[in-house]
Amino acid sequence: MLDLILKIFDRLIDLSKRREQANRQFFDDFVSPLFEQFEAVHNDYVTSFSGYRNLINTSKGKIDDQHPVLEMMRKDSVFSAHNREKISINGPLERSAVSSLLYWIEEYLQCLSTFESMQPIKIDEAFSDMKPNKYRILIDIIQQLAHTKAFDPERPETELRCNAIRSAVLESLIIIFQSEIPVSAKKKLASIVIDRGVSGLQYAYGRVNSSYSQLKTELLPIK
Repeated sequence: MLDLILKIFDRLIDLSKRREQANRQFFDDFVSPLFEQFEAVHNDYVTSFSGYRNLINTSKGKIDDQHPVLEMMRKDSVFSAHNREKISINGPLERSAVSSLLYWIEEYLQCLSTFESMQPIKIDEAFSDMKPNKYRILIDIIQQLAHTKAFDPERPETELRCNAIRSAVLESLIIIFQSEIPVSAKKKLASIVIDRGVSGLQYAYGRVNSSYSQLKTELLPIK
């Protein structure tokens, strides 16, 4: 009887070690590379949006729908698509620690939680030195666009569903640049839209990072 108990105990230890090895390999081969790629996408967004903001605010002369930042955004969207596609998830996801990470990455790419986290632009504060009512209709249009969560795949600016935040900001900038308002107001509105987009991305990044940390703890528990 004692020999049988010892054999069962040894078997359980062996199964536990195998499970730990499998979890480690899964983390090293899939989870860690996926999160590293996700971070690369996020860093690219933050760096790119900082560049857009700087280009707009240092512009001299008029700002219209021919401004170079718009073409830069379209170009960045095309040339960075492969990185986003590497972390884009297709098909239904079951609820688990792994699927939770994949779910929040997909949320990040489509910016559903990003849009939900955005607070409305406070017109009076944004234009305290101007007449706020003059920009109310314009801001309403921009905020409606930012919360649409659906983009027309036949339009060049919104052809990539996993690039929702850049598409929304691009569309918003086009509206701003085409409007008949002073250049100073265009710059201020553009900065607000970009800052809100980046803040939303940071919020969504936090959810992905939290899910990743939870999964890492489950796969690689501290002994």
